[in-house]
Amino acid sequence: MSRARAYRLAAAVAVLAVALGCDGGGGKTNSDTGADAAAQLSVEARAWQLIDNGALLLDVRSPGEYAAGHLPGAVNVPFNEVERHKEKLGGDTDREIVVYCAVGARASAAQRTLARMGYKRVFNAKSFQRMMETRGASP
Repeated sequence: MSRARAYRLAAAVAVLAVALGCDGGGGKTNSDTGADAAAQLSVEARAWQLIDNGALLLDVRSPGEYAAGHLPGAVNVPFNEVERHKEKLGGDTDREIVVYCAVGARASAAQRTLARMGYKRVFNAKSFQRMMETRGASP
């Protein structure tokens, strides 16, 4: 996939997410309930459980975002470059992989790409900030 096509695809996904009111789970609205917050927390708790058990942690944000702060142990592969960096993922398609970005949209795109590549156990942790808040990590 060409870089221009990848950017157009990313822009289309972002526009669709905004149109549908989907921010990837990282944002809060006035209509959030306690149950919604608990469900969101369980995403991060599950992600940390997988990471603690040896899952590959994949930061799919840009190199600049990664340089500004990332989760400890994370490997940076921008979401639109996942297919080109298979060597960073290893050959075990049954290995747990936890992906995250700023709010979840790019992580969702990377999750779909990884599934097409044959990776069977990819978990979208969604938001970098929420992951940091739940573990108390520092960038």
